[in-house]
Amino acid sequence: MNYQIKISRYPVAMRLGIFPSEQVRNRPVLFTIILDVKSDAKLAAEDLDRTIDYAAVAKTIDDLLIGKGIGLAETVADMVGATLLAQFPRVVGLSVEIHKISLPKQLTRGAEFSVKREFVRNGKA
Repeated sequence: MNYQIKISRYPVAMRLGIFPSEQVRNRPVLFTIILDVKSDAKLAAEDLDRTIDYAAVAKTIDDLLIGKGIGLAETVADMVGATLLAQFPRVVGLSVEIHKISLPKQLTRGAEFSVKREFVRNGKA
């Protein structure tokens, strides 16, 4: 049996967007990550090595993206999904949702943009 770990609306300061004005300075981008984790019968021992350290997941996302400039949220979702699957072997699938809350001027009337991607080990869903 598997279980899920959810990291909700985790902020990362980066430059996300294809317009030149979006690449000028870092802005917060929010990530919601849902990890499908392979269960370990010995999990009751409360050994962090038998589960997923969500602080390590957050650090992985930070190391991958903080301060970076990337044009498309879809590219970011693919990068995050592939990296998390590669670095956390207990993860059998995951969902990456990106919330871009700082939009170009023409879209600033309360709008929020999000992209969601689903991943499974051995290929993208």
